[in-house]
Amino acid sequence: MSLARLVCLVLASKSSWRPCAEHSCVVHIESGYTAHHTHSTRAFEILEEKNQDLGNSIEEYHPSEPHEVCAEENYWVDWSRTLAGQSTVSRCPTNATGFIARRCLMDESGNTAWEDPSFAYCISNEYRKLQVDILEHLSKGHRILAGEGMSRVTTDLLDLSLKRQVYSGDLLASVEILSNITQTFIRASYNPSSEDIQNFVQIVSNLLSEENKEKWVDLQKVRVLV
Repeated sequence: MSLARLVCLVLASKSSWRPCAEHSCVVHIESGYTAHHTHSTRAFEILEEKNQDLGNSIEEYHPSEPHEVCAEENYWVDWSRTLAGQSTVSRCPTNATGFIARRCLMDESGNTAWEDPSFAYCISNEYRKLQVDILEHLSKGHRILAGEGMSRVTTDLLDLSLKRQVYSGDLLASVEILSNITQTFIRASYNPSSEDIQNFVQIVSNLLSEENKEKWVDLQKVRVLV
């Protein structure tokens, strides 16, 4: 089975959230390659603007019933008052970049409750470094060097995947990295070694392990939150 086919299978199995289609931008490198890179910074800015507007609306709007607003709460971080049906964000812990998102829900009885925070946009610094490494390898402008660079990234990603992923965003970053590795191998006409292929297969297996089930479920919230 080709590397491209393996990536397609991973993406297809998670087709309900389609990460590369809706939650990434394309970075064009001078050498002619392209790389997908999660664009969480702009998403954070948009939601911060949304939160600012929401904060103003709460001050201006005085709900007739207290249950129309989720009260302030400290859960991982401080969450400010939020209207039912709205989302709010906070920055990720210091070992990651991006933001945590959380939504205020209202049930059929009209009572509000906080949803569990989503870490779909939190990417650990180690995974972020691999994303940067990919861009550096592609910027070399030499097909063989780019291919060899991707081989090293594959080895590094395998090491990370053997550890417990801290955030659901790490899974999203891993899929994007695998996609970029595959495209680089194809465009550079670089023949991956048997070790590269074995590493790739093992990475996919690690990402789909049972212990990551809750994180894959968390990624399903992305569309709703943003």
